[in-house]
This record gives sequence, structure tokens and C-alpha cells, in this order.
Amino acid sequence: MSIETTSASATVTPVVDPNRIVTIKLKACEAEMIRNIAACLARPLDESRTALLRVCNATPEEMMKIHHKVYSSEMGWHHLNWDA
Repeated sequence: MSIETTSASATVTPVVDPNRIVTIKLKACEAEMIRNIAACLARPLDESRTALLRVCNATPEEMMKIHHKVYSSEMGWHHLNWDA
């Protein structure tokens, strides 16, 4: 008779720089959806939007910044620096 033991292995999450630049290719319609969602969350008028911001660990100002970044990219205004 053999006895097998299983040890619980800890999940290893990679250390990732949260300030790195990520490039994503989207269709214009997809970018518009993200831009509109960000714009809605930039104006948290009710508890559900406020809860979404808490889950995302984001502020209304950060969501508006995302809105502006996506819009300027859609319009070809890559020279604008929204991170400044």
C-alpha cells in the first residue's frame, strides 16, 4: 500500500512594472467602445459606477485620461502627451 501526498504549491505571479507602456491594436469600433466606457466612468454619478472604479482601483481622473489617450490615438494625434 502506498501513500501519496500532495503539497499545495503557491501560485507565482510575475513581477510586472505597472508603469510600462503597452501597445494594443484595436479596430476603431473597439477603441470607441473603450473610450466611451472610460468617459462614463470618468463621471461616476451612481453607486454602480463608483463600485466599478473601486474594483479597477482607478479614479475618475484616470478614466478621463484613458478616454483622451484613446480618442487622440483614433484621431491620429499621437504627438499629444497625456502622461505629462
